[in-house]
Amino acid sequence: GTFVLSICDEKPMADVLALTKVLDLLVAHGFPTTQVVKALNGDPVVDLAGRPVFIKTYIPGQVPKQTDADMIFQVGRQLSRLHRIEPPADIPRQFAYGWERFADVIDAKTDSVYRHWLAAKRDYLQNSITSDLPQSMIHGDLFYDNTLFEGNKLLAILDFEEVCVYYRAFDLGMCFIGFCAQDDNVSLEKFKALVAGYQCETLLTTKEKQQLQALAVLGATATSFWRFRQYNIIYPGSPLSNTYLHMNRLADQLEAYSRKTFETAVF
Repeated sequence: GTFVLSICDEKPMADVLALTKVLDLLVAHGFPTTQVVKALNGDPVVDLAGRPVFIKTYIPGQVPKQTDADMIFQVGRQLSRLHRIEPPADIPRQFAYGWERFADVIDAKTDSVYRHWLAAKRDYLQNSITSDLPQSMIHGDLFYDNTLFEGNKLLAILDFEEVCVYYRAFDLGMCFIGFCAQDDNVSLEKFKALVAGYQCETLLTTKEKQQLQALAVLGATATSFWRFRQYNIIYPGSPLSNTYLHMNRLADQLEAYSRKTFETAVF
């Protein structure tokens, strides 16, 4: 058969073991993702020169270059299925680069324009998102390049490295950023298809609907934060140092919609 070798440079063995446990759980529930192949001794992860390594089954398919409403509808439906699976006890209970981590950049001696932008976004998010929203196991990074399609049919959702327990509607917001933004413009029509697919399986609560716009802003802002920190602070001089700006523009565009305009277009 054909397999995929995953070499984990930035995650400790315990985190990788937890990830393989999640993949096993998803496969057991019939969720479309890659299956972990155990080593001969039964271990899901082995140590290779100090780095955790594991093997997954290969799924033939293509990362979509373009997505239409039907493809995005399928993604929303599977996201709802994911959220109904009981999470294992040992995955994080906080998103790895949510606003709780923004201080890593806001308090750093770095680009003052970006720090002020990020601080303003954090204020908006803290005033717009309440802590009593429903939580579940989420993917956390569901961009188009973490999916495989055969033609217009969704085959698999991949790369659960950011899996955690967090606001389930945030997963929709992040997925919107990853699927429904063309260049520097967001498509609320595609967001409507994503939400419709989700609600085929699970209805959003009134509060989730009211806060979905802010949760999408959080998705764009969190991705901007990660890119800025990764490519300007952790790895300064990276050729990707300005990629955060794209997410800034998406976050600003989403926040600028009136609530009525957003909710009318999406629901």
